[in-house]
Amino acid sequence: MNALAPNSPSMVNPEAESFVPASQTTGIPGRGLATIEEFMESHRAWMAKGGFNGMKHDDPVTETVEAPAPVKARELPARVLLFKDVPDWMSISDAFGLIYGDAVDCVFRSNMAEITVQFCDEATCNAYLEAHGTGITLSNPGNPDDKVVIKVEKAPRGEDISPALQVKIAAGGSRLVRVNGMLNAEKSLELTTRAMEYDVDHYDISPEKTKADFAYFFFCGIVDGWTFKQKLEENEGWAGYTVAFVADPCKVATSFHGNNVPNRLLLPPPPSDRRYFLMPDQPR
Repeated sequence: MNALAPNSPSMVNPEAESFVPASQTTGIPGRGLATIEEFMESHRAWMAKGGFNGMKHDDPVTETVEAPAPVKARELPARVLLFKDVPDWMSISDAFGLIYGDAVDCVFRSNMAEITVQFCDEATCNAYLEAHGTGITLSNPGNPDDKVVIKVEKAPRGEDISPALQVKIAAGGSRLVRVNGMLNAEKSLELTTRAMEYDVDHYDISPEKTKADFAYFFFCGIVDGWTFKQKLEENEGWAGYTVAFVADPCKVATSFHGNNVPNRLLLPPPPSDRRYFLMPDQPR
C-alpha cells in the first residue's frame, strides 16, 4: 500500500485551510501558531478588530430592566389618641375615667405631660376624637378652681392589632378581672401581690369582716388582664376560685365616669367610701 504524500489532494480535509499559518487566513487566533507568544499577539490583534461578531469582550451589555411599580404603604389602624399637656396631678386612673364608648387595648404614660390611649377599634377612636378634638377641661381635685385643658390628638402613626390580641378580644378578654371565692387576709395579700406583677390601675377587694367573697382587678391593658387570669387558672392553689373577665368600664360608660382611685393595699375602706366606677353587676 503506497503512502500518499502529505499534500496529496485526496488527503486534504476540506477545512484544512483553517489550519494554515495565520498570515494566510482570515486572522482568527490560534490556528497555525506555534508558540504561546504568537497566540497572545494574534489574539490581541483579533480583539482589536472586533472579535466574534464585531463585539469586544469588554463592551458593556445593555439590558432594559423595568423598574418595579411602587408599592403603596399599608396604613395602620388609626386607633391611638394622645392626651397632651397633662398636669402633674392627673393619673392613669383619671385618664381611664375620661374614656368611654368602647373597650381600650391599653393606656400608658408616654411622658410626664402625655398619656397614650390605644382603643381596640378605629371607629371608636375617631368618634372620640370628633367629640373632644377641641380638648377636655379638667379641675384639680385638690383645688377645683384650678382648671386646665388637655389636648386630644391622634397619634402620628397608627397601631396594628396583633393576631394574638385579636384572639384575646374575640374570646372576651378584658382589662377587668373578677375573682370569686373565700378571700381572707392571707389570700387577699397573695392575690394582690400576684396582680402587682402587672400594670394595675386599681383593685377592689370587698371586705366582709375578716374575709371577702370577690375581688376586682382593673389592669391598664387587656394583655395584662389576660395573663393574670391565665396564671391564676393554671395555679392549683386557686383551683377552688372562679376567675372571669368583666366588661371594661370604658366600654359600658357613655360619658366621663369616676375612676380616680389609688392602688389599694390589702383591704380597702368600707363600701360606703367607694367613690369609683362600679360595674352594673357589681355589688354596691
